[in-house]
Amino acid sequence: MESYVYIVECADKTLYTGWTNRPVHRLATHNAGKGAKYTRSRKPVKLVYLERLPDRSAGLIREAQIKKLTAGEKRRLVESCAGRSQALYRFVQEGGAETANLQVRTRGADACTPTCAKQKKGKIKSE
Repeated sequence: MESYVYIVECADKTLYTGWTNRPVHRLATHNAGKGAKYTRSRKPVKLVYLERLPDRSAGLIREAQIKKLTAGEKRRLVESCAGRSQALYRFVQEGGAETANLQVRTRGADACTPTCAKQKKGKIKSE
């Protein structure tokens, strides 16, 4: 089952990174105050980044990689893939996750962020 790594921007402008296999439900959970402890006092949260991965294991690995980035690196990641992340989220929201044929950032895709470049240089461990 495919999974998703996401970044939400909290009301206080901080970023929270997580993974899920149901991004629409997870975002609603965060905004209902029942998600991660970090986001409970910082709602509402807004989805700013979404990346599709092939399975849970890949999602957990990618989440860990993103959490190791600095705040500035995370902001650059968000900015570089904003349009693709939102297109994927809208598609998932409409119920088409299984048949998605969008050109969005997925594991193994060409670099669209500094993160991918670091992986190629060996600074961030890959799977």
